[in-house]
Amino acid sequence: MPDTADDSGADGMEVDSAGRLYVATRLGLQVCDQAGASIASSPRRTAVSNVVFGGADFDTLYISSGGGIYKRKLKAKAASSFAAPIKPAAPHL
Repeated sequence: MPDTADDSGADGMEVDSAGRLYVATRLGLQVCDQAGASIASSPRRTAVSNVVFGGADFDTLYISSGGGIYKRKLKAKAASSFAAPIKPAAPHL
């Protein structure tokens, strides 16, 4: 969503081991860096209602949208809730 939008419909969220945030929104899946800037998006015709990492190595992203469930294998893996906090990367200027 644009920075000025106040109606993204953000719902489910996940974090990967590099600290990126995956957010289910009305426009589709959005990926944000640790500072909150949107770095990628995957638009869908219908709103994405949830997102979760799964699979044997927690490197498969599952989303629910329009009554279906979709998956995509990623190079990223889910953040472990038992691991130390992730130090933010230096901002790119």
